[in-house]
Amino acid sequence: MPSFTTIAEAYSPILKYSGTWSTGTSDGDPQADKYSQGSFMVSQKQGASVSLSFYGTSVTVVGAKRFNHGPYHARIDNTAFPQGNGSSSTDLFNSTLFSTQVDLGFHNLTFLNDADKFVDIDYIAFDTTIGQDSEELIVNTYQDSHPSFTYTPANAWQAPAVPGSAVALYGPIGPNNTQSFSVRIDSGSPAFYSAQNTFSRSQQLLYFASNLGPGMHNLTAQPRNANGQFAIDYANVYTTASLGGSFISESTVATASNSPPAGLLAALAATSALAFFSLLTLLWLFYRRRRDLRERRLTRMAFDEKETRPSPFPPVSRFSRGQSDNDTVYQSGNIDIGSSTANNAPSLYPTSEGGSSVHTQPTVTRHMALHNGADGPDARMPEKYRLRMAERQEVGSHEDPAAPPQYSRNI
Repeated sequence: MPSFTTIAEAYSPILKYSGTWSTGTSDGDPQADKYSQGSFMVSQKQGASVSLSFYGTSVTVVGAKRFNHGPYHARIDNTAFPQGNGSSSTDLFNSTLFSTQVDLGFHNLTFLNDADKFVDIDYIAFDTTIGQDSEELIVNTYQDSHPSFTYTPANAWQAPAVPGSAVALYGPIGPNNTQSFSVRIDSGSPAFYSAQNTFSRSQQLLYFASNLGPGMHNLTAQPRNANGQFAIDYANVYTTASLGGSFISESTVATASNSPPAGLLAALAATSALAFFSLLTLLWLFYRRRRDLRERRLTRMAFDEKETRPSPFPPVSRFSRGQSDNDTVYQSGNIDIGSSTANNAPSLYPTSEGGSSVHTQPTVTRHMALHNGADGPDARMPEKYRLRMAERQEVGSHEDPAAPPQYSRNI
């Protein structure tokens, strides 16, 4: 017959402690990390006991043997076993304190402290067989999110209704967990346990039942008070082909374990929609900014082109002393002083070779000549002023130009 081993840690709710027991942790014992899961249950009072009801063929109590530990003994049903001693000069952890084989069936184990010395419990393991000889053991694990779990009504939860001969229910324990909860198989009598402990541990054995027989079975768990939390992690269902069981498909397990709650799906959908619209807004703002920058760049380029475009009019210098378009050119035999009778006049500046020279006069001379004409602005002047100005111009035209003065560099 196929068999399997179930382990109940020292603080599992299926273990019933009587008398004075305390939780061993690293705060009070620097060697606590040598125990399974880093903690244990310990007693220093004679008569303190721990008991377990199980269905199986063997049971084993595991603890430590240390220099300050004392005697103990175990009892299966109504049979007492020889006394053992946990004292050892060398600390021995994960030691077998008691182990025995029994006939397959329901049994009660009681483990007692026989002196006012330390006795500790690390965990208790028992073996169970189901089905027929030469059969393969089938173990199906149902996570708490599997659709076979029913969480309504709120005060009673139902585990998977599946064919199996044994079931183990696992969940968390801790100081904030419920002090009392009940578990019932089918229409049988409920069993009562406590999930409250001084420290928190997850995936602890909350309940175990075996020899359920072939067919479908229902497990119902229910907290008995409103104070404290009650939760489950998963359930292991043990069965064989002769009991009508089979392995659940991997796709079913994957679908169940990966299916999020409806509230989570709604929150994800809302978050995704918000993120999508936020992305659209950011893209629109980016497009608008690029468009504005492009318009500013084109406007600046047009302005720069207008500023650098050459003017159709040449620049004019008020203080130019060289020949320009506004200068009057005097040549031999032709002196323009604004009078039409000045042609064929002798040269004012003969050269040593008898030729004539070309001299440039400032623009203002030409302007004066032009303005002195009959059509110039001087025509509006009184007659006597106009005649006097003409005489001055005529006298000045026959005089030899004086040489330009020479200035010393030191002035």
